[in-house]
Amino acid sequence: MCILFFYVNDDADDNGYRLILASNRDESWTRPTKPASFWGTSPECIGGQDEEPGREGGTWLGISKEGKVAAVLNILDIVNPDKKGRGFLVRNFLTSKLSSSCYLKDIMKHREQYNLFHLVLIDLRPKMSIIDYYSNGDGHHNKSHHLPKGFHSFSNAEYGKCWQKEVAGKQKFIQIVKEHGKKTEKEILITSLIQLLTDSTQHKDDPFMKSQCHKLGRPTEGEIMEQRSAIFVWSPSIQFGTRTNTIILVDKNGHCEYMEKTLRTPVNVKNPEWSTFSTSFQLQLDCGVSLDHSK
Repeated sequence: MCILFFYVNDDADDNGYRLILASNRDESWTRPTKPASFWGTSPECIGGQDEEPGREGGTWLGISKEGKVAAVLNILDIVNPDKKGRGFLVRNFLTSKLSSSCYLKDIMKHREQYNLFHLVLIDLRPKMSIIDYYSNGDGHHNKSHHLPKGFHSFSNAEYGKCWQKEVAGKQKFIQIVKEHGKKTEKEILITSLIQLLTDSTQHKDDPFMKSQCHKLGRPTEGEIMEQRSAIFVWSPSIQFGTRTNTIILVDKNGHCEYMEKTLRTPVNVKNPEWSTFSTSFQLQLDCGVSLDHSK
């Protein structure tokens, strides 16, 4: 279970942000993971990295110094362990020289090699940002979606069937950005976004979540279901939950601030500990990119 909220505004003023992004990664506590850092083999990219055997180097979220942002969210479904790791969808985009449209055309050709996913690609290199989205589970496997600027959210729900925690979280995210989305209020903005990402309010009667679980033969009632209906997931009985909170802020001049909180493992259930990482760097937004989505 994961959740993503982001806002893109190409008309940001000197006190505003061009990109505000907040994300949770929900994962098994036993899955080996490297916290956020610049990647040794691709030092222009930053993000956490999977260390699961056979999935090493993949990631759920990252950004490159060239201004490319990518996130993948798994759609709750039956998992075939023999398929490719979805984390490579993010890594390969960030390390490639391809535009998002070219990259997605290639992914569409190989969509059946992956379990179901939502893939969000944001390109800040051109003056007018490009936001592209593709899912191999939306029924339109040969079509990606060019999203408008503004507010967006994604979770592990099926395409077009947003879970209640995503809907409620998006409304809170919009309110936070409208009230505090200014550089002069950065600390309040970050604090408010962390509060959103750690919101344990449960949405127990979510019809779409229950329907999705029912189709998979999973329980539609009970403790685990209730715990997963919250933005912040905490299921100690199965050693699963929110392990990472990430915030990315980019201003109109391409100055990026990257912040991450990571749950320390092995997890002390009675007294969980979190490590914090933050860094800032300048994006190179003058490298250019083709705006022709037909190429």
